Amino acid sequence: MPTNTEQTYELAFTSTLIFNVVFSFVVFAIFPYLRKLLLVPGVFAPQKHMYKKPTTRRNYYFWFIDVFSQPISVYSTRGNLTTIYIIFQYLILMLYGIMALISITILIPVYYYGTDTSWKTHYLTDWSRLSIGHLEKDSVMHIVPIIIICIFTYFAMFVYEQFTIIYAFFRQKCMKRVIPENYVVLLQNLPVDVDTKEKLENILLNIKNGIRYIVPIPKQSGKLTKILKQLQSLFDQLKQGQQMMEDFNANQAYRSAVVKLIPQHQKVKKALKQKKADKLKRKEYKQIQKVSNVMFKIRSCYQEILKIKAVDNIEIEHLKQILSIPPPLPEMLINAFDLLPDSTQMIPQIRYPSNKYLHNIQQNHQDYQQQNIMLEHTEQQQHHIGHAAFIICQSQAIAAEKYTTLIAQNSQKPKAMLASNSQEIIWENVATNDKKRKWSYYQYIFWLIVLFIAYVYGQAQLNKLLIDTSLKLQKQIFQTLNFSGCIQGLVQTSIQCSILESFSKFLPTFITSFIIAFLMALLPQFLKLIARLLRYPSTSQANDKLFNLNFAFLIIIQGIIQVAIPELINAQTGAIDFSFFKEFSITTLFRNLGSNIVNLQFTFITFIITNYFTSPAFSLLNIYYLLSATINKMKLTNYLEYNVKLRFITFNFPKQLAYLAHMLVLGYIFAIVSPITNIIIFVTYIMMVTIDRYMILYVRIPDVSADLSAQSNMLVNVIGAIFIGLFFMIFSTCCYFFVQESNLSYLGIAVCIISLIFAVTKKILIDKAFKRALTEMTRGNYDETVGVKLNPAHIDSEYTEDDNYLSRYDLNNSDHLNQLAIKYHLMQKQVIPVPSSAIIEENLSAQDLQLKLKKRIKQRVFDKILKKMYLDLTDLPVSIIRYDDIRDDEGERICRPLLPEHIKTVEFDTTSDEVIILEDKIFSKTQEDLFKNVFNNRSKKLGQEDLMNIAAHYTHPSLQFAIYGEQIVKQQ
Repeated sequence: MPTNTEQTYELAFTSTLIFNVVFSFVVFAIFPYLRKLLLVPGVFAPQKHMYKKPTTRRNYYFWFIDVFSQPISVYSTRGNLTTIYIIFQYLILMLYGIMALISITILIPVYYYGTDTSWKTHYLTDWSRLSIGHLEKDSVMHIVPIIIICIFTYFAMFVYEQFTIIYAFFRQKCMKRVIPENYVVLLQNLPVDVDTKEKLENILLNIKNGIRYIVPIPKQSGKLTKILKQLQSLFDQLKQGQQMMEDFNANQAYRSAVVKLIPQHQKVKKALKQKKADKLKRKEYKQIQKVSNVMFKIRSCYQEILKIKAVDNIEIEHLKQILSIPPPLPEMLINAFDLLPDSTQMIPQIRYPSNKYLHNIQQNHQDYQQQNIMLEHTEQQQHHIGHAAFIICQSQAIAAEKYTTLIAQNSQKPKAMLASNSQEIIWENVATNDKKRKWSYYQYIFWLIVLFIAYVYGQAQLNKLLIDTSLKLQKQIFQTLNFSGCIQGLVQTSIQCSILESFSKFLPTFITSFIIAFLMALLPQFLKLIARLLRYPSTSQANDKLFNLNFAFLIIIQGIIQVAIPELINAQTGAIDFSFFKEFSITTLFRNLGSNIVNLQFTFITFIITNYFTSPAFSLLNIYYLLSATINKMKLTNYLEYNVKLRFITFNFPKQLAYLAHMLVLGYIFAIVSPITNIIIFVTYIMMVTIDRYMILYVRIPDVSADLSAQSNMLVNVIGAIFIGLFFMIFSTCCYFFVQESNLSYLGIAVCIISLIFAVTKKILIDKAFKRALTEMTRGNYDETVGVKLNPAHIDSEYTEDDNYLSRYDLNNSDHLNQLAIKYHLMQKQVIPVPSSAIIEENLSAQDLQLKLKKRIKQRVFDKILKKMYLDLTDLPVSIIRYDDIRDDEGERICRPLLPEHIKTVEFDTTSDEVIILEDKIFSKTQEDLFKNVFNNRSKKLGQEDLMNIAAHYTHPSLQFAIYGEQIVKQQ
């Protein structure tokens, strides 16, 4: 039987649904006007996505349609993680669209009409008639949900397989970009006795071929990181001081000009103006003194860094040979940003006060320079290192080889992995020794247990409060707002009384759900603090772990405990009842899940509506940042600081993907038992997708971790959540049939077991086939594109900026088809690698090729739905986020899709410039021409200077600051 809490949620379900739908609709309708009316600029759209067409009035007011109409190429300008996330959204929308359609047309009518009217007439509302519990015990209609289980299982595994294959292709393209991290291997957990660079070189002696630089993490990396943070803070103060001094100079010049223009008879007014000018000048002197003090602190930090460098004998010769800070990227990669201004240097651009006000600094400079020279020439026989090191390799293929090589018997000491983006490195963590890491792990487990107990206890207390005060609160609300003489508890005949009674039932559940949603919003913040104890070397790994933590907490607290083991939590005290384990058995688990899956449907559906349907609307209003921007506007007088605080906020992928995975798993649990859940999940997911896309394009900047480095595999975990949801769907439905104990229930149990075996076997085969492709770079030149069965029509990889990154070819235009035929026919003659969708045949006329192209690019149903994409899912656009943190004139971090020539598909391990002679006996004519074409473009291969710059990227930033800080002083 349903509990009192479940009855409360069922009675308020209609009101909850109507209120949330109306609220979301109103927010969507008024949002375009809020963007214009509010006086605080940049809160609702501080970023401008790379949108080549001017935004029309229709796109502005119907923004939710505009974000769906953007092709994948536009989203690729927000990072590779965004690109694959958009593809994931398309696949999940398709999956839940099919499930919602089946629910509306088959499951709901069968559940509602497939039983006698005399069966279970005690329902509180008609919503209960839409669940499987409305079917009679021995009803033959149970055949329908049994068949639907097989259909849902097939579609879920189909999407799982397709996304895994698509992601594997996309992953390989990302791993073949000409970017620094694809040439770098990180060695962690170096043995304790390997404490010098010479010992590390001896370990790597047998695999030294192809290794160009070894950049160890400094032994005192923790201290250097603290100094680095202090330096960064000082440079921020220096920038602010310079901005204020420029303002002072501008105001002083203006006031001097005004004073000169004042007539002689206004001497009093002139004196007042002069007084204000003198006051402003005194403020300027104080600011100059403040800047001078900051400069002294900066030089003190430089000296501390150089002392550490001398004590540990850190090699920094490669830093002295680079031309700028940050070091330049490979020339081939810089060409991808040819439409953008050249990279600017952060430190050399700083303009210091004149020597008139910095005489003390210049007097101390000689002593500082002499000390630096002494430290530079300190000779030691060994170079002390920390517990990690970066290996710079000649090519991507060599880096992939070193990463997969077993260096020692213990694969964890050292532990090899491809490096992340240099800006993702958490320097205080990368050098952590094994002993400190283990101690931090114990602390991590302890605080996880504390957070779990506190969260479960608080949630139990809220549920207890709802049970105790629900009826009383309903009565008080009804009596307080009763202005029409309505009588509570009777059938209401007037509209006013019906609305009042519905509102009085809705408000208590809404308050409780809102508090739970608020606590759930705080959960990622607590987990983020706890996850820091794991000391991951990069933000990509930390984000992956943070997603797993969020998802695990949500699915256990808001799922497994309530449905499978509700007796674990004492409903009266909120404490964990350990006596439950004494009587626990598998049969108890089956019976609890089989009965609660029907009894708790409205509790979870209300939770989904309140947390995931309405929350996107609240996030669209951006209330937190609106208040923050208002406070900062009043508090911050420096425009630069205000601009940074307001504009440069990244999209929180770990939190958003954890919420998404949790919602999908909950939806799958009730997919068969309560099919109304599928419809609600489908509509809710459309809301979430719409808001997420708007946030990505207009509000959030692309984070460096969104570049999808080799250490990031978050989307693999997300698609794994689909399988977890499918597992719970089959298992919970099987438990329901187990409780029924009817003749058809045994058939249902058998079908559930068979479906589960099919899903598990399919997943094992898929994971086994593509496991290495998700972590290692393929060195062959073959892509199995036939595996992607779900694919929109691929036209061409050429786009025009004038038509919003759409293909310049039209499917329905015969002239364009003819151009495509000629284009591909010419490709055959030039022997240039072509997309997999192109048809190349010997001696094929343009007319025949045109006919084949028509047949090849024929649009199917799914193609027409995704006609705006015009992309091959096996050949998605790959982008790169600029490393040096440069922003364009609009304040955006630069991210641009790469051209095919910036992705190496064929790469050789040789480091010599000798010409390799290809024999016809080994290679065909086409292969020979292709290989010669590769060798004729040796300028695209990274040279010694590029590798040295990459080594500089992976040197501790504090050493970069120290070296180039000295050069800046010499320029004054």
